[in-house]
Amino acid sequence: MKPKRLRLIPLTLGLALALILVLFVSLSLAAPGNPDPSPDPNTHTAPPTTTVALTYDEVISAATVTSRTFAVHAFQTGLLTATHGVASDGNTIVVTPTRPFHPGELVQTTATTFTLSITGEQPLSYTVWGFRAAVGGGSGAFAPHPTSPTFGAGSSYSLALGDVDGDGDLDAIVANASQPEDVYLNAGSGVFVPHPISPTLGAGSSFDVALGDVDGDGDLDAILAKDGPQAVYLNDGAGGFTPHPNTVRIRNDCRE
Repeated sequence: MKPKRLRLIPLTLGLALALILVLFVSLSLAAPGNPDPSPDPNTHTAPPTTTVALTYDEVISAATVTSRTFAVHAFQTGLLTATHGVASDGNTIVVTPTRPFHPGELVQTTATTFTLSITGEQPLSYTVWGFRAAVGGGSGAFAPHPTSPTFGAGSSYSLALGDVDGDGDLDAIVANASQPEDVYLNAGSGVFVPHPISPTLGAGSSFDVALGDVDGDGDLDAILAKDGPQAVYLNDGAGGFTPHPNTVRIRNDCRE
């Protein structure tokens, strides 16, 4: 009587299928990695109409991509609140600005760990990179503006350019000596006029001014380096600045 042979083929096939299933599940739950940013980090020649993108090696959930989880800060425009989305490949986060970047504008992007894969996995780490929009040609020869050759009066220590009223051109905040700081709006042709409602902010001498979206609402706020307590001013979206209600002092003296 012949001994019965063990039915190994179905058992082997079952184990193989189980291993494939385990491998598939483990891969599908992998954290997004190998981020590939665009434009290239530190480039100074990005087209002003460029999109900002980051490609992972995993499919990304479009529902988790917002201006908070994928923040694009343009230093003369503010936080980009345009529609954030995922490209057709499923792996690439894309932000298309509603208007071109300003020539030479610095753009800083932070991809947080809250842009999740479709299985809910976080990236292993955040990704930060910056670039500048390209500048067109020019002769480098400057002449006084025919209509608005000067603005303001007295000594000034610093000036910051940024679109504080959201109309697409660059406005100016001037850090003055021994007088309030000036807010000037650009008419679009390089003619600057005092802000009609909030022409000044702060009091006393300021040695420097920086613009940035410090409260994440999409517009440019201001921080003044003063001869005394440093001041934080919030923008109402139209270039009207008011002191931050909670954080009005950073340090006592900018010369320390």
